[in-house]
Amino acid sequence: MKKEEILKQVNFDLNKAKQIHQWLNEAPEGGAQAAETRKPVSIHYDEDGNPDGILIQTLDEAFILALHDEGEMDYEKAKAYELPTAKQAHIYGAYLDEINEALDEAGGDRLEEDWYWTKTPSAIHVTYQLVFNGTYGYLFHYYYRYISNRVRVSLALNTANS
Repeated sequence: MKKEEILKQVNFDLNKAKQIHQWLNEAPEGGAQAAETRKPVSIHYDEDGNPDGILIQTLDEAFILALHDEGEMDYEKAKAYELPTAKQAHIYGAYLDEINEALDEAGGDRLEEDWYWTKTPSAIHVTYQLVFNGTYGYLFHYYYRYISNRVRVSLALNTANS
């Protein structure tokens, strides 16, 4: 029996494993040579070499967090922006210190001790939207869409499993 057949029998996703292997062994953005130098949080630069956001990368998610908030607004206005998903908000919580340090270094504004909109509706009630706390990085399910919260743009580079 071939290795591929055995792996299929145990529901092992060979394509996903190859993608992870390739991701781990490719040179990170910026020309570094060793895969060990890849950081989950780094400054993203525009074509002219100026910081334009914070690049956040995990095995199945990559997105750029804007350097500055768009302000406070209700959800009807906020949804005109690229809001983070609930998954991205969880990642903010996991890397909050690194994100705020990168924001400081890039000349951005730290995430505030306030609530930020996500694009993910709450499963509790149709009038609620998920929000996350910028300082503590946790999600909250019970926020009415007519209340004002902060907006920080999060531009997805891929949408695998989001």
